[in-house]
Amino acid sequence: MLLKLKNDAFYTQKCYELSWMLANFIYDLTGERVLKPDDIIDGNGYGAWKKGIYGDPFDYTTKKTQKSILDKFLVDRPFRAGIIFEGETEKVVIDEILRALRVNKERDGFFQYNAKGISNIVKNMIALYNLAKLEDISLFVILDNDNHAKTDKIRKVLEESFKLEAIKIWKHDFEYENFDFDQLLNEINHKLKENKLKTIEKEETITKLDTGMGLMKSIYDVYYT
Repeated sequence: MLLKLKNDAFYTQKCYELSWMLANFIYDLTGERVLKPDDIIDGNGYGAWKKGIYGDPFDYTTKKTQKSILDKFLVDRPFRAGIIFEGETEKVVIDEILRALRVNKERDGFFQYNAKGISNIVKNMIALYNLAKLEDISLFVILDNDNHAKTDKIRKVLEESFKLEAIKIWKHDFEYENFDFDQLLNEINHKLKENKLKTIEKEETITKLDTGMGLMKSIYDVYYT
C-alpha cells in the first residue's frame, strides 16, 4: 500500500519518516523521547487514540496489536478466533450460522477444526492450542457427552490450557441439544423408509438416552441391535 502512495499521501509518508529520524536524533542528543510522529497532534494524549482503534493495551511488541494493525491494511485478516468440534453435523450447522450472520471466514479471521471424533480432540488439541497462543488466537471447544468417563478425562486435560468459558460440553450431544428430537427421528425414519430399511423405535431410543448416551449414538445402537 505504501508503494502505491502518490502526491499528498506520498509527501505525508515522507514527512512521517523524516520525523522519526528527527526524533531519534533528539534522543541521541538529549536522552529524551519526543512524541511519536502520529501523536504530534494528539493533544498530549500520548497515543490514546490508538487504543480505540487497535485495542487496549496498545503495544507494538504484542501479536494482538500487530494483528489489529495488519487487519486494517490487509485484504485477508490474520486468524483471530477458531472453534473446535467433533463431527460433520457441527460443521454444517456452524457454516449455516456464519452464512446467516454474513461472516466471511477468510476476511473475518475465523477458522474451524473438525477433529472427527472425541478421541482426536486431545491428540491434536495441545499442539493447536500452543500454536494459537503464540499467534494470540482465541480458541473455543464444543464436546459431546455421550461417554461421560471419556468426556470428563478430556475436559480435565483441556482445562489445563483453556479457560472454562471457552469449553462447552453438551448434556448429551450436539444434535440432542440443538434439534427437536421428534422431528429429527421422523426425518431419519423417512429416509430409512425411502431406502426400504428398518425404522428406529422412539421408545428404545429414549431408553438409551436415559442412560446418558448421546442421541446419535443411541440411534446407532438401536438400529444395529
